[in-house]
Amino acid sequence: MKTIQSLKHIVLVLFLLLQGVGNAGAQETRKNEFEVRLGVSAYPVGPALTNSLGSGGFGYMDCIYYDPTLDNIYVNRYGDHYTLGNIGAEFSWRAKKKLDLYAGLYFTPFWAKEYGPYADSPVRTKTTLTVSALGMLRYNYKDTENFRLYSSIGLGLLFDGSRDASFGSSLHLQLVPIGMSFGKKVFGFAELGLGSLYMGLNVGVGYKF
Repeated sequence: MKTIQSLKHIVLVLFLLLQGVGNAGAQETRKNEFEVRLGVSAYPVGPALTNSLGSGGFGYMDCIYYDPTLDNIYVNRYGDHYTLGNIGAEFSWRAKKKLDLYAGLYFTPFWAKEYGPYADSPVRTKTTLTVSALGMLRYNYKDTENFRLYSSIGLGLLFDGSRDASFGSSLHLQLVPIGMSFGKKVFGFAELGLGSLYMGLNVGVGYKF
């Protein structure tokens, strides 16, 4: 019986604490309706799989399958592929008390050395660029002048192209289970992402107005 009573007290205290945090967040909700953000995410899964450079492993993610057929031994080949990651620009609008709607454009450059069928020296450096456009919904658990804790989900399209004019597109689904931002007008943010746009950390800076 004492154990049950203790558990009840613990639950009651946790409930009161959560209520206090919720009330504080409700009283201090930021007044800014718009914001712009610039960020970089380092593990662009979808863009890496769809970029038009052809077969060859990435310097940091070996995910391109190479089919060693007779036809392929007579074509040019590529060395390791490299990228700066997703470079994103986002614009958001406060739709409701705890909900933000935002749209983003994300650019992912890739480059690799291209070799002839039997050459040890590169023929050229080939580049390609993927562009992704996403619309996202963000839910703010806590949102004050100086701090925000949130999750978001988004859907969009990825467009792939190269200087050889080969283009393609595919769907993106992106989830941010947890994200945080710190600062008033000018702020920094860090969020953990899971999805086809990127996997891992996305960090950057923003401005509220």
